Amino acid sequence: MKFASVVTDQMEREAQVREGASIAYDVSQQTDVSAQKGSAVVQNTAATMLLGEPI
Repeated sequence: MKFASVVTDQMEREAQVREGASIAYDVSQQTDVSAQKGSAVVQNTAATMLLGEPI
């Protein structure tokens, strides 16, 4: 019985690790999208300042 309990605890920890990794991946994907949008804003702002119009 003790062996089954140890295995169950280990499986629960592994599930928590998988969930945490999935959340971290999702957050990193969202951060990438936000960074790309921010980069576009900066580029357009710079173009507007230098050329008088957005790119």
